[in-house]
Amino acid sequence: MIYATDTLPNSSSLSLHPLNFVEQNAAERIPAEILIDIFTYIRPVYKRPRQNMIETDKSPYQIALARFAHLRLVSRFWNQTITPVIHSEAVIFTLPIEALKKSLKFLDHGAEHIKSLILVDTILRPHHPVVKPEILKEARELLAQTLSSKCSSSNIQTIECYGRSHTFIKREWVPKTLPNLTSSTKNLVFRQVSTPTLSHALVSLGRSIQRLEVHSWCSPQELRNGRFHLPTEIPLLQDITLVNGSPPQTEIQKLFSRVGNDRKSTTVRHDVPLRSLTLKKVDTLGIEGTLTILRTNSIGKNLVSLFLEPPGYKFWPTTYSIAIIKECPFLVKFSYFFPIKKDFFVHLPPTLRHLHLSIIFNQLRLSGRESGLIASAAGFAEAVNVRHYSLEQLQISTCHEYRQAMKYSSTNLCLHQVVLQEACDNAGVTLLWSEYAI
Repeated sequence: MIYATDTLPNSSSLSLHPLNFVEQNAAERIPAEILIDIFTYIRPVYKRPRQNMIETDKSPYQIALARFAHLRLVSRFWNQTITPVIHSEAVIFTLPIEALKKSLKFLDHGAEHIKSLILVDTILRPHHPVVKPEILKEARELLAQTLSSKCSSSNIQTIECYGRSHTFIKREWVPKTLPNLTSSTKNLVFRQVSTPTLSHALVSLGRSIQRLEVHSWCSPQELRNGRFHLPTEIPLLQDITLVNGSPPQTEIQKLFSRVGNDRKSTTVRHDVPLRSLTLKKVDTLGIEGTLTILRTNSIGKNLVSLFLEPPGYKFWPTTYSIAIIKECPFLVKFSYFFPIKKDFFVHLPPTLRHLHLSIIFNQLRLSGRESGLIASAAGFAEAVNVRHYSLEQLQISTCHEYRQAMKYSSTNLCLHQVVLQEACDNAGVTLLWSEYAI
């Protein structure tokens, strides 16, 4: 049986119904491999939310996906080729309960093709609205039953949970609902997650995941006396991103003690080291905690990409940037969003190709040097004259206040920018200016 999607622009779900169509010979001439590439490129993708807010207007994505699905009507061959692409990403809206019931209809057909499962609480706010316990229980049971019956043969490689996703409620959730996740899941993303939920997910999936991304990780006070359970090792993890949140440092350090290829293991030494690390605006993570992470299991020595941005209200002494660099001698890409000193450039590793710095008003004000980065341009010019660099690109993100100041800039600021540009030109380095994204 062949299905087509409902195209009503006000439809709240992707309903499917049988349809007949006429074969078109011209459509058969394009090889399946090329068609798959084209379909994958033009397939609508759910727009991920920013910061702590979840997109509540889900209809544009659903309408776009319904229209995309109409390409099946071109021919039987196109229908067979595009169906796995249509169902490669499943977006389930977990709350309110009406949205959950409607979005679960997407799993009625093609669930075996799902590669990415995205679970979104559409009524999420910085503070969760009150939802009756019986509604939450109904939603959790409905989602678990549907996933268990429809997705048991799916090869789900990415799971993204935004807000109350109704997943990983207990340690037994994966074995009882989707036991195949333990071998298929490679990427795990959370936004607004508590320590128990993260713990349950990592205990179940920790041995298979390669990328972990956690936004707004919180550890409720009433749960801080409990243990943060983790697998003894997370051997394949190569990429960790922590953004915002305020988990205890002990929990952060425990997580990193499970990764890195120099950790003392009772089994086999890790063959896959952590390669990429992002720590952005984590309230409870200071400079000493960051250095401890880099020194744990020689994590810093194996990193090729590092992004560091402290919370805007914290001041990190400029000397610590050099201490961080010394812990990471083989970086290829380094983003450091805090003031630096001119000798910072002397200590850059020779492997570095992409350097990303920033001029952010709050941080510069705390450091007492409003134009600290640009004033360090001379340091960069001196460094490139005496050292061999692999640096290809220097990117500087500027805040609104700095850009306003440049409109009425002083002679010194303009001179520093000229010196920096000349130094980049002489070193064959591309200098890029960009806006700082909050």
